[in-house]
Amino acid sequence: MKFRKFNKSLLALGLATLYTVSTFAAVATDVSANHWAYTAITDLENRGIVTYNSKGQFFPNNQMTYFEVADILAKATGYVNVEIATNVDETFKNQIINNYNNQKSTLASYATKYSTWDKLYDQQVAYILGRGFISKTDLDKFITKANNKETKAIMTKQDLAVYIVRILGKEKTAQADYVAGAFNDESLIGATNRPYMAYLKSIGMITPDAKGNSNPNTPVTKALCAKMVSDALKIKEAGTDNNTNSGTNGGQTNTTSGETVTFKKMMSKNTSEQYIAVQKEGDSKTIYYTVKNTLKAKDEAGNEISLSSLTAEQKITVTYELINNIEYITSIKIVGNGNSNSNSNANSGSDTTVNASAVTGTLLEKVSNGIVRISLSDGQTRTYILDSNCIITLNGVTADSSALNAGDTVVVSVENATITKVQATKGTGTTVSTLSSGEITAKQVVLDGYNVTLKQGTSEATVFIPEKATIKRNNKIRNLEDLRIGDQISLTKTGTTVSAVTATGEQSSVTGMIKEIHLAQPGRVVVNTGKETVTYTLGTETEIYDINSRKYINLRDLHLGQEIDLLLESKEVVSLDVVKSTSAVNYKGIIKNVSRGSDYIDVLVDYDPISGQTQIYKRIEVPNSLSIINNNKEVNRNTLDIGMEVVITYKYLDDSSPEKILIIG
Repeated sequence: MKFRKFNKSLLALGLATLYTVSTFAAVATDVSANHWAYTAITDLENRGIVTYNSKGQFFPNNQMTYFEVADILAKATGYVNVEIATNVDETFKNQIINNYNNQKSTLASYATKYSTWDKLYDQQVAYILGRGFISKTDLDKFITKANNKETKAIMTKQDLAVYIVRILGKEKTAQADYVAGAFNDESLIGATNRPYMAYLKSIGMITPDAKGNSNPNTPVTKALCAKMVSDALKIKEAGTDNNTNSGTNGGQTNTTSGETVTFKKMMSKNTSEQYIAVQKEGDSKTIYYTVKNTLKAKDEAGNEISLSSLTAEQKITVTYELINNIEYITSIKIVGNGNSNSNSNANSGSDTTVNASAVTGTLLEKVSNGIVRISLSDGQTRTYILDSNCIITLNGVTADSSALNAGDTVVVSVENATITKVQATKGTGTTVSTLSSGEITAKQVVLDGYNVTLKQGTSEATVFIPEKATIKRNNKIRNLEDLRIGDQISLTKTGTTVSAVTATGEQSSVTGMIKEIHLAQPGRVVVNTGKETVTYTLGTETEIYDINSRKYINLRDLHLGQEIDLLLESKEVVSLDVVKSTSAVNYKGIIKNVSRGSDYIDVLVDYDPISGQTQIYKRIEVPNSLSIINNNKEVNRNTLDIGMEVVITYKYLDDSSPEKILIIG
């Protein structure tokens, strides 16, 4: 392996981008305090959802395309760019990556269909598509085509209303409660959009004008988008939609209640949800439903208990509800042997307990959309969701989540990634370093320099090294970016400012197989060398090269199972060569769910080589072009059905869609 020439201009470009972002003003210079959307615009800026340019301008009257609105909706509902953002919880990051991989083939088909499709927003579009806030049919609205000319469409008020209602989780309510005549210009509203517009009127988010009109085809401006999104977030955080829904059973439809089943086991699905396996009366088949972590079960007396109190083979009465085409259990009550303390082993090997713990750390940012990010004392970051009934105190006084700020010290009670209690004290979040030497374990580009995590023995601290500091590495004068993770360094300070750094690093090489790929910056690869499994960090100038194709590639082009050669400076990769790729990978399992249109299936697979887990659910994309074989004949994807046993073949372990599906039973 040889060193290849690095392109330092890429780092310069990244730094320039960071500098530009950091100059954004706190208050928009072109939005006066008496502007009708001033409060909303300021709210979204404070949340980090919208930004101003370097002159502090927001341009509130600019009309927004579907792509631009998708960006706002994604950020408002928790999306972060995991390739850029640091300190992102691994589970949350993997959910974003996996969701993007699941939607990638769909978005690629639209990029092929429309030459003006804006791929820069694919991550955000994939996020809200995966969350169910937009549907695949909505994607056709993003581009208009007339006389062979394509245009990025401007979103209308009525379409934004649909997406806002979905974000509020009130789509079924809106459809069930709809009564015609909410607006005098209702004929201008698309028939399918009328319930959503009427619902937002009922909760005060849309107010008719003096003539009783809704003006549904009004183009969405940046100000209008900010107002509707800000209002929606405040309603969600308050836990109310100001609508009692009297006489409509909460406005929910497609609900089945009062069915008695046998509880079998509980499995983790994601940070906010779990699978609950049950058996219905007279049926030996186990059925899996989704349940929110925030749900409380009830015992025989009607008292609330945690889901962890459920034991195998217990009889429970449940209510099901279809939400965004997923069947959720929305209520659970124990019947029969409700006070059993049986230590049945029927759940052995499965995740049946709620992970309850207390976590202490520092808030990384303001709480937004119920998502809390905490920096722990060891430098790790954890992402949690606030329970709707979470108790919050700030300096000993009951407070709302909006009162919490970045830098506050918090002690939180956590159950399955859901925070049930927060005790916070005001703080700056600043770490004062007393270390003057040690090993670099992490580094982050910031304005005018680097934040470097330094470790010496059991002590660890973050040190700011300014760009103007003198850097000497292996007895040669170097640039700041030449410092590597794993370097041993000593600091010279003038007062409290680092003025010089002396670093020592070693060059080495490693050969192994990729076990994990982490796309968030800094990128990382987990490699099995045959003797051990080690995580290596990719530097800002790491070159990735495919020897077989003789092409430079990027981190996203890597696949699990590939054999690679690494050239290291200390513990940082400066060159990665792909030597050999994996052969086909097969999953065997049983189809548990088929989507409408059969564009994806949910399969309970016997073994997942990526996670090493058995009996795990995987969502499998089924594009129209996919080869599906049944009895040695190629069949349509509509043939796929619940209960079928299948073998799914992937070219690579982490491909977004398979090469082939073989129906075997």
